[in-house]
Formats: sequence, structure tokens, C-alpha cells
Amino acid sequence: MFSWIRKRKRFRVKPDVSIMVDMVKAPDHTSMQGRVIDLSITGIGLEVHNKDAQKLKYSDRLVLSFQLPGCTELFNITGVVSYKKPLEGNVRCGIKFDWSRTENFVYQEMSISRYIINHQQLMLKKRLMGTEE
Repeated sequence: MFSWIRKRKRFRVKPDVSIMVDMVKAPDHTSMQGRVIDLSITGIGLEVHNKDAQKLKYSDRLVLSFQLPGCTELFNITGVVSYKKPLEGNVRCGIKFDWSRTENFVYQEMSISRYIINHQQLMLKKRLMGTEE
């Protein structure tokens, strides 16, 4: 009956600090930036300036470079634009990670998983202590 409703398959976390992501669009090497809204093991939600978002089309391939709080590694992950939606003067872009086209994907995927699990544990701890925001 409600088959049109898409349900997320992975838990997403919203970072406590602002994380900027450098994006390079293939094949023309157009560069732009976005700010992380949320992150899961399968993808990332980014707030992108309207002018830059106009350069992105569904299914465009990007290389995303970013660093997560508490992580020493710089992530370089290939992704595909999966949706775009207006967001307070900017555009929210959903990027699905393409692990098959990402170098050293096992290590990067494990590092992101670890970050998400640590973030979930922190959220649970805050909730249990009654300090949830």
C-alpha cells in the first residue's frame, strides 16, 4: 500500500561541529564545497550553495574529501548525487557512496563505521544522563 515511501536503510548521525567537504565533479573536475548535514555508512547529506548545486545533476559522480572530528585520516570517497532539495536558500544534496570506485574503501568504510558507532554511543549516553539537547 505504501510502497512509494522510501525508508532509510542505515542510521544517520548529525555531527556536532561543522564539517566541510571538498567535492570534485568527474569528468570535468569542477570543484565546490558543501557542509555535512548527516552521515551514514551508505552516504552523506550535504548543504551546498545554490550556485554550486546548479552544477550538479542526478547521477553525477563526485570525489568527496573530508575529515571527521576525532579521526586522523582524510577521507577520499567516490559518490553519486542521489537527490537535491531546496534548503533555506541553499540546496540539500544526497550523495550515495560508491565504495566500488573508492580507493582503499575497506579502511575508509571501517573508519566511518567506527565514527558512527562512537557518535551513537555518545548520543545514548547523553540520553541516559538526561543531557540530550
